[in-house]
Formats: sequence, structure tokens, C-alpha cells
Amino acid sequence: MIDLEPKAEYFDYINERLGSNYNIHNATLITSLKHDKIQAVLAFHTYVKNERRIDFSIASNGRKSWFSKELAEAAIFYLFNYLDVNRVQVYISPENKAAGLMALSLGCIHEATLTDWYGPNKNAALFYLLKVDLEHSGLWRLAHGISNKVLH
Repeated sequence: MIDLEPKAEYFDYINERLGSNYNIHNATLITSLKHDKIQAVLAFHTYVKNERRIDFSIASNGRKSWFSKELAEAAIFYLFNYLDVNRVQVYISPENKAAGLMALSLGCIHEATLTDWYGPNKNAALFYLLKVDLEHSGLWRLAHGISNKVLH
């Protein structure tokens, strides 16, 4: 199940895992739940409308099952259709191998490792995905095959 409500427990989940300080004023969340347990939280932040790009971070439970087609569809729809961004930047803890593999499987490119991004000794792996690259992949069909009900 996908939950778009900005619940305190979701902010706590991602902030505790990443050492970040996301809140209702600086991030939009997409949360993946299974049997009412958090599987993953995606925090969309640093939206630059005139540049049509957005950054987001991922915190997951570390199990392979956290990533679902439903979560990918919601994220792709939100980013490339609803916000109409050209570039997505994804910040992932290097220890979160599952999230890194997921980013690569979606066509993201590893661009850099950002030292102390989440605080002392808490690095981030920076991945990016361009809309032009997505348009040439099978994922583009996902983004166009989703109705607005995914985000309601």
C-alpha cells in the first residue's frame, strides 16, 4: 500500500535512518507499507521548479521486498508527470545496498559519493535519472499508464 499522508511516524522513520531533518515544510513523502509496517519512505525535497529538477532520499527496511511496482509507479508518476521534472537526484546511504540496486535497476546513474552528507561519517551515494533517458526505457510506459488515483 502507498500512503501519501505526511505522518510524523514517517518523518521519524526517515530522519532516524538518515540523520536528516525532513518535516512537513521541506519534504513531500511517499511511504510504502506492508501489513501496516513501513517498508520504505521516499522524501522529495529541494524542488527547483524553474529548473524542473528535484532531489529525493530513500530510507528502507533493508529487505528486498521494500521496493514494489506500486511504489515505482507512484514515484515515477509524481516526478515526471505531476511535477514534470527533467532531472531526479536520489540520495541513498551507501550501506543501503537494496536501495542502490533499485536505483540502478530503474536506470539511474551513480554520479558521486557525498562525504558527510547526512552528518559526520554518514555519506550519501548520489544517483540521477534524466527524463530524456527515462523516455527511452520501459519505465516510461509505467509513468504514462498510471491514473491520478495512484496519488489519491
